[in-house]
Amino acid sequence: MEKPHGGTHTLDGVTYYFCGPGCNRAFQNEPEEYLSGRKKIDM
Repeated sequence: MEKPHGGTHTLDGVTYYFCGPGCNRAFQNEPEEYLSGRKKIDM
């Protein structure tokens, strides 16, 4: 399996895949905001 350009992050046993490193960092800083839908990254 090819690695995603943005890497991965595992939270509570779930692995999330990112297309870019900036999205990965943003998610790691505020995962609950992104998972709840209160915050989004516009691409």
